[in-house]
Amino acid sequence: MGGQSINEKWQAGPRTNFGLMIDGFPNMFMIVGPHAPFANVPPLVEAGSHWMGKAIAHARAAGNDYFVATPESVQAWGEKIQMLLDATLLGGATEQHSWFKGANVPGKVQAPLFYFGGATAYFDELQSSAENGFPGFDTQRARATQPAQIWPSRKNKHLFPD
Repeated sequence: MGGQSINEKWQAGPRTNFGLMIDGFPNMFMIVGPHAPFANVPPLVEAGSHWMGKAIAHARAAGNDYFVATPESVQAWGEKIQMLLDATLLGGATEQHSWFKGANVPGKVQAPLFYFGGATAYFDELQSSAENGFPGFDTQRARATQPAQIWPSRKNKHLFPD
Protein backbone atom coordinates (compact mmCIF):
# COMPACT_ATOMS: atom_id res chain seq x y z
CA MET A 1 0.00 0.00 0.00
CA GLY A 2 1.59 3.23 -1.08
CA GLY A 3 4.61 1.45 -2.58
CA GLN A 4 6.75 1.70 0.57
CA SER A 5 8.86 -1.29 1.59
CA ILE A 6 9.13 -2.50 5.18
CA ASN A 7 12.82 -1.61 5.00
CA GLU A 8 11.86 1.99 4.24
CA LYS A 9 9.08 2.00 6.83
CA TRP A 10 11.42 0.74 9.54
CA GLN A 11 14.45 2.97 8.88
CA ALA A 12 14.15 4.29 12.46
CA GLY A 13 13.45 0.82 13.87
CA PRO A 14 10.51 -1.57 13.78
CA ARG A 15 7.00 -0.19 14.23
CA THR A 16 4.12 -2.58 14.78
CA ASN A 17 0.87 -2.99 16.63
CA PHE A 18 1.05 -6.04 18.92
CA GLY A 19 4.01 -7.32 16.91
CA LEU A 20 1.35 -8.67 14.55
CA MET A 21 0.68 -5.88 12.03
CA ILE A 22 2.28 -2.83 10.43
CA ASP A 23 0.37 0.29 9.44
CA GLY A 24 0.28 0.75 5.68
CA PHE A 25 0.47 -3.01 4.99
CA PRO A 26 -3.12 -4.32 4.91
CA ASN A 27 -3.69 -8.04 5.48
CA MET A 28 -0.02 -8.58 6.32
CA PHE A 29 -0.11 -10.53 9.55
CA MET A 30 3.14 -11.51 11.28
CA ILE A 31 3.57 -14.33 13.75
CA VAL A 32 5.87 -13.33 16.61
CA GLY A 33 7.18 -10.22 14.88
CA PRO A 34 9.14 -7.45 16.55
CA HIS A 35 7.32 -6.10 19.63
CA ALA A 36 5.86 -9.46 20.65
CA PRO A 37 6.90 -10.71 24.10
CA PHE A 38 10.20 -12.40 24.74
CA ALA A 39 8.56 -15.66 25.77
CA ASN A 40 7.94 -19.29 24.85
CA VAL A 41 7.14 -19.19 21.13
CA PRO A 42 4.39 -21.85 20.76
CA PRO A 43 1.95 -20.03 23.09
CA LEU A 44 2.72 -16.77 21.29
CA VAL A 45 2.00 -18.39 17.93
CA GLU A 46 -1.25 -19.84 19.25
CA ALA A 47 -2.46 -16.55 20.77
CA GLY A 48 -1.44 -14.55 17.70
CA SER A 49 -3.10 -17.00 15.34
CA HIS A 50 -6.36 -16.92 17.27
CA TRP A 51 -6.30 -13.11 17.29
CA MET A 52 -5.63 -13.06 13.53
CA GLY A 53 -8.52 -15.44 12.87
CA LYS A 54 -10.84 -13.22 14.89
CA ALA A 55 -9.55 -10.12 13.07
CA ILE A 56 -10.24 -11.71 9.68
CA ALA A 57 -13.70 -12.82 10.81
CA HIS A 58 -14.37 -9.28 12.07
CA ALA A 59 -13.44 -7.76 8.70
CA ARG A 60 -15.41 -10.37 6.76
CA ALA A 61 -18.50 -9.89 8.94
CA ALA A 62 -18.47 -6.21 7.95
CA GLY A 63 -18.14 -7.19 4.27
CA ASN A 64 -14.60 -5.86 4.09
CA ASP A 65 -11.49 -7.25 2.42
CA TYR A 66 -8.73 -5.36 4.23
CA PHE A 67 -7.63 -5.28 7.85
CA VAL A 68 -4.78 -2.93 8.78
CA ALA A 69 -3.24 -1.26 11.84
CA THR A 70 -3.70 2.50 12.09
CA PRO A 71 -0.61 4.73 12.34
CA GLU A 72 -1.91 5.99 15.70
CA SER A 73 -2.13 2.49 17.16
CA VAL A 74 1.37 1.65 15.94
CA GLN A 75 2.66 4.84 17.57
CA ALA A 76 0.88 4.03 20.85
CA TRP A 77 2.20 0.43 20.87
CA GLY A 78 5.71 1.70 20.21
CA GLU A 79 5.44 4.09 23.15
CA LYS A 80 4.25 1.23 25.36
CA ILE A 81 7.12 -0.97 24.16
CA GLN A 82 9.63 1.79 25.00
CA MET A 83 8.06 2.44 28.41
CA LEU A 84 8.20 -1.26 29.31
CA LEU A 85 11.82 -1.53 28.17
CA ASP A 86 12.78 1.61 30.12
CA ALA A 87 11.37 -0.01 33.27
CA THR A 88 14.01 -2.75 32.98
CA LEU A 89 17.78 -2.66 33.39
CA LEU A 90 18.05 -3.02 29.61
CA GLY A 91 16.43 0.36 29.02
CA GLY A 92 19.60 2.36 29.45
CA ALA A 93 22.09 -0.37 28.67
CA THR A 94 23.29 0.77 25.25
CA GLU A 95 26.90 0.20 26.22
CA GLN A 96 26.10 -3.50 26.73
CA HIS A 97 25.39 -3.94 23.01
CA SER A 98 22.24 -5.90 23.82
CA TRP A 99 20.50 -7.73 21.00
CA PHE A 100 17.22 -6.91 22.78
CA LYS A 101 17.58 -3.48 21.16
CA GLY A 102 19.56 -4.45 18.06
CA ALA A 103 22.72 -2.89 19.54
CA ASN A 104 24.78 -5.98 18.73
CA VAL A 105 24.81 -5.11 15.00
CA PRO A 106 27.06 -2.18 14.06
CA GLY A 107 25.11 0.58 12.33
CA LYS A 108 21.71 -0.89 13.18
CA VAL A 109 19.19 1.52 14.71
CA GLN A 110 18.79 0.77 18.40
CA ALA A 111 15.12 0.32 19.18
CA PRO A 112 13.11 -1.97 21.45
CA LEU A 113 12.43 -5.32 19.81
CA PHE A 114 10.26 -7.00 22.47
CA TYR A 115 7.22 -6.43 24.64
CA PHE A 116 8.56 -6.63 28.21
CA GLY A 117 5.17 -6.70 29.95
CA GLY A 118 5.11 -10.51 30.05
CA ALA A 119 3.22 -13.07 28.02
CA THR A 120 0.12 -13.06 30.25
CA ALA A 121 -0.32 -9.29 29.96
CA TYR A 122 0.24 -9.55 26.21
CA PHE A 123 -2.41 -12.26 25.89
CA ASP A 124 -4.78 -10.00 27.85
CA GLU A 125 -4.01 -7.16 25.39
CA LEU A 126 -4.93 -9.40 22.44
CA GLN A 127 -8.11 -10.63 24.10
CA SER A 128 -9.19 -7.10 25.00
CA SER A 129 -8.56 -5.96 21.43
CA ALA A 130 -10.77 -8.70 20.00
CA GLU A 131 -13.50 -8.23 22.60
CA ASN A 132 -13.64 -4.48 21.96
CA GLY A 133 -13.95 -4.64 18.17
CA PHE A 134 -10.26 -4.24 17.29
CA PRO A 135 -9.64 -0.59 18.20
CA GLY A 136 -6.61 0.76 16.40
CA PHE A 137 -7.32 -1.28 13.29
CA ASP A 138 -9.27 -0.34 10.17
CA THR A 139 -11.18 -2.53 7.77
CA GLN A 140 -11.87 -1.55 4.19
CA ARG A 141 -13.55 -2.94 1.10
CA ALA A 142 -11.40 -3.56 -1.97
CA ARG A 143 -11.87 -1.25 -4.92
CA ALA A 144 -13.92 -2.65 -7.81
CA THR A 145 -10.79 -2.93 -9.98
CA GLN A 146 -9.17 -5.31 -7.51
CA PRO A 147 -9.98 -9.01 -7.17
CA ALA A 148 -13.17 -9.53 -5.23
CA GLN A 149 -11.86 -12.50 -3.22
CA ILE A 150 -8.96 -11.36 -1.03
CA TRP A 151 -9.62 -13.80 1.84
CA PRO A 152 -9.34 -17.59 1.58
CA SER A 153 -12.51 -19.32 0.50
CA ARG A 154 -14.93 -20.79 3.05
CA LYS A 155 -13.72 -24.27 2.14
CA ASN A 156 -10.70 -23.38 4.30
CA LYS A 157 -12.94 -22.57 7.27
CA HIS A 158 -10.83 -24.80 9.53
CA LEU A 159 -8.02 -22.23 9.11
CA PHE A 160 -10.21 -19.27 10.06
CA PRO A 161 -12.83 -20.28 12.61
CA ASP A 162 -15.59 -17.78 13.31
